[in-house]
Amino acid sequence: MHAWEPELEAALARGFAWWARFPIGPDAEILERSVEYDRAWDEHFQDRPCVSLCLFIVRDVERDCRAAQLALTHDSVLSG
Repeated sequence: MHAWEPELEAALARGFAWWARFPIGPDAEILERSVEYDRAWDEHFQDRPCVSLCLFIVRDVERDCRAAQLALTHDSVLSG
């Protein structure tokens, strides 16, 4: 995260920052690590104009549980 700090600060100086992730899953270990990664980004940029298009989870058999977990650090969660 800190390696991207200068780039993100420059984007924030222009108005806002956004980023997106690639599809992940269904490996539970990767999903858990990714949730932790997203939580760290959320804490780092809390109350700042940032948009994150994440996590793109595919073939997750625990979709409802995972959606509830992700909702803790995201304004919206799409599940379907």
